Amino acid sequence: LVPLGNLLMEATGTWATVLYICATMDLIAAFCALAVLRPMLRKHHARNAELAAQQGRGPVTAAASP
Repeated sequence: LVPLGNLLMEATGTWATVLYICATMDLIAAFCALAVLRPMLRKHHARNAELAAQQGRGPVTAAASP
């Protein structure tokens, strides 16, 4: 990405465009994490709980420290 940033800076004459594009890409990544990964995690936990219930075990939790 650095060479592309350098080319974009040369074309526009300022680093501001490069920084705005990077900030936009960060926001898109954050939105994707919320919109895609959060539902995937919920589905994963629900499936694990369902499998544990089918096997007659409770959900797996962290072990208590003594």
